[in-house]
Amino acid sequence: MKRKLLITILALSTLTSGIIAQDWTLDQCLQYAKENSISVLQAIHQLETAEQNVIAAKGAFAPNLSASTGQNIGYSGMLTDNGQGYYSANYGINMGMTLYNGGKLSYNKKQSDILVEARNAGILSTQKEIEISILKAYLQVLSAHENVKIAESMLELSGQELERSQILFEAGKITKADLAQVKAQYSQNNYNLISGKNNLRSRIMELKQLLELDITTSFNVAIPEISDQEVLQALPEMLDIYNQAMLTMPQIKEAQLNIQASEYNLKNAKAGYIPSVSLSAGLSGSYNTSKGTNLGQQFTNSLAPSAGISISIPIYDQSKTKTSVAKAKIEHQQTELSYQQTEKQIAKYVESLYIDAQSAQSNYLAAIDKLASIQESYNLLAEQFNVGMKNTVELLSGQNDLLAAQLQLAQSRYQAVISIQLLNILQDKEIKVGQ
Repeated sequence: MKRKLLITILALSTLTSGIIAQDWTLDQCLQYAKENSISVLQAIHQLETAEQNVIAAKGAFAPNLSASTGQNIGYSGMLTDNGQGYYSANYGINMGMTLYNGGKLSYNKKQSDILVEARNAGILSTQKEIEISILKAYLQVLSAHENVKIAESMLELSGQELERSQILFEAGKITKADLAQVKAQYSQNNYNLISGKNNLRSRIMELKQLLELDITTSFNVAIPEISDQEVLQALPEMLDIYNQAMLTMPQIKEAQLNIQASEYNLKNAKAGYIPSVSLSAGLSGSYNTSKGTNLGQQFTNSLAPSAGISISIPIYDQSKTKTSVAKAKIEHQQTELSYQQTEKQIAKYVESLYIDAQSAQSNYLAAIDKLASIQESYNLLAEQFNVGMKNTVELLSGQNDLLAAQLQLAQSRYQAVISIQLLNILQDKEIKVGQ
């Protein structure tokens, strides 16, 4: 796993150096966030911990082996004339092994394996959540960018109206008050443009912060063209989307694996009622200078092997096993409830997104017709204003209607795109926005 992380970091360095100098596409944002997010790295650490638990569970099947030694210096016959000092040492090798403990070793191993799978699913779940956040933020940038374009178009239009109004005023066809209203509208449109640009900068900043880029990093977003085909693409049946989401969403798999892990945890707790059998063996020897013989002879004479089997029968453990079983049952019930909650959340999410996508698509079609009608009406209104058939109030009202229609079209476009792409995420399909 450490090797994989190192490769990922090196790949990220290459990726970052390649895209910092240019505008970031949605694909680049998604790739960078999924690989470099702190949340993902934390999930990877949880996986590494789970992998170490598997190693420990496997090791529990093997015997444990230890060596021991004791070294002593003493003095015998301290109150006699022939007292003397001595040195003694003892050595031992001990082995212990669990032969049977109610299946705990096996349950721990199986639970550890399942939790590794669950942590892998957890990484994918975190990446999916990041994908959703990045997609939303990216489309908010695109929406804000289009609003700026609309504001620029309206400012240019009101500038042209101001020029025509100035000519009409000088020709005596409109009053000074009418000219002032047109100037006020131009100022308002200029304010709208500045406000829109500020909003765009804020949306870009939010996306940059989601990517967890350094404050000194230069960042901007590539703006793709979104076609009508992309906005109005056919949607699969809602039930098909839900069924596919239940098969592919890692949150479901993670919840299912947590249920399985809790089942083995319950079995492990119940094993506390069952007797356990363990094997032990040892080999020891000693040496003492006061005995007069050499080290080899003493050690050979004192060498003592031992072996034994012990059986531990639980009788009363201060209700520890009973409470462990009760807690394991509660945990198992909690994992089942978590699965049901995840299932319901996905169902609710699919239905909500599906309705949003359908509504946005129908709104988009209606907004296209509405904008075409208002644009035609405004063009006629402007012509009539130029020849004195319409007053300033009617002209400015028509301009405001045109602005509102343009904003409605943009809003419905991006609402449809984001809903469709979120449905794609639920189905584990490719996320693609624009060309």
